[in-house]
Amino acid sequence: MRVCLVGAGGHAKVVTDGLREAGHTVAVYCDPQKADWLDAEWIEKDSDLQSVADLPFVLGLGGVTPDGLLKRVTFFEKLAQGREMPAIIHPRAMVSPSATVEDGAHIMPGAIINAEAHIGRFTIINSGAIVEHDSVIEAGAHIAPGAIVLGGGYVGAYAMIGAGAVVLPQQAVRAHGFVRAASLAPRTS
Repeated sequence: MRVCLVGAGGHAKVVTDGLREAGHTVAVYCDPQKADWLDAEWIEKDSDLQSVADLPFVLGLGGVTPDGLLKRVTFFEKLAQGREMPAIIHPRAMVSPSATVEDGAHIMPGAIINAEAHIGRFTIINSGAIVEHDSVIEAGAHIAPGAIVLGGGYVGAYAMIGAGAVVLPQQAVRAHGFVRAASLAPRTS
């Protein structure tokens, strides 16, 4: 499948790796800045995307705050209106056959989605994150690298679960909620 990637920053690099490893090609990308790492046609302005209306759109923008996650999805849905927006599941992710993954979701390398879990539209299940059985991750949420949502957990729309954080079994994080990373190394100068 040939796709149009929207955004070409750090998150887009991992998305692109997943696309390539699954046998897909980024034919075109749209970003205000040319990306030297990406060998594809560059479109600088969103307004010029009508020229690639026949390609599925893939969101290459990440987000680490609830407001940023909401803006990311709102921007993309407006931009990609009426176009196919496939879920991107990295070949080295593990997704249970009984799990549901909606359009536009990103499941990154090493992520695990277990039985009967539901992954909403435009979510990011980042590298090494685990979503256990019967959990629900609503639209636009981000489960950061190494974070775990234990059995029956609920993460509301546009919520951010920080790196290494754990949502305990049967517990809920409200929409637009923020769970800090498990621990942070101090900055060095």
